[in-house]
Amino acid sequence: MKIFDQWQHWFPVAPNREVVAQRLSRFYAESHEYHDMTSGGDKTKDPQVALLSSLLVPGGHYAEVGCGGGVVCRLVADVANVVGMDISEIALCSARERCAGAKGEVRFIQSSADSLPLPDGAFDGVYSFEVIEHVWEPEGMLREMIRVVKPGGYILLSTPNRFSLDLHLNKRMAVRFIDLVLAMMRRIYDLASGKTYCHVPPDFNHGVYPDCDMITAVVPPNIVNFMEKRGCEVVFWDTTYMCALRPGSKTTLAYQQYAGCPFLRNFGDHLLLCVRKK
Repeated sequence: MKIFDQWQHWFPVAPNREVVAQRLSRFYAESHEYHDMTSGGDKTKDPQVALLSSLLVPGGHYAEVGCGGGVVCRLVADVANVVGMDISEIALCSARERCAGAKGEVRFIQSSADSLPLPDGAFDGVYSFEVIEHVWEPEGMLREMIRVVKPGGYILLSTPNRFSLDLHLNKRMAVRFIDLVLAMMRRIYDLASGKTYCHVPPDFNHGVYPDCDMITAVVPPNIVNFMEKRGCEVVFWDTTYMCALRPGSKTTLAYQQYAGCPFLRNFGDHLLLCVRKK
């Protein structure tokens, strides 16, 4: 990796929102290939889904922001009641088919993530997996998730960490050193700015693959601070948990040794966050 590429990774140039937004709208409305990819596979053993399952109360009421093809909604609906929301009608059609015959009550609504058509404090829990990185205004989405959950209810979030040191991968010493220097610069900038995210250009030039439509890079510790300042108690957050526990991962739990280092904890591969609303 060239130094310029490394710089672009850590300090990306924001895309033209007007142009990209139009292309994204068409992409979500028309790309069956993308929706088939995101709604496939068995997600029941993924770490974030396993955590969600452990928190479900039979007969409770839950909401999923960015439900895609309804794989997780179906799991929840066999235990409790769930409302799934997604911006794409293609995804919602798939979700309705998948959740037909579920034990609990299931509803699906076409909605953007930062403007949920739900009442205040109506849900025992609200969750969103691998969605916030596709939202232009993540803070709006987080405010909405806080708004719709009951006091004492939980908010569960997972998202790839764009600003990852990829500590689970083998890299040449020179590349690793430059990454560490740039990560330090990134952390100083994020501490000074307090920003919870920055925009990144999506990649529509190399076919459909996971996160080709990523438009937002979140800043894990600043996201955590954002939730605390808005009346939430942090139950758990980590950026090394996902890769260490992902089925088939070559990374072992020893990777989580980095979670004990205040600096390296910010630069794991994936943010997993669980908070309770006070």
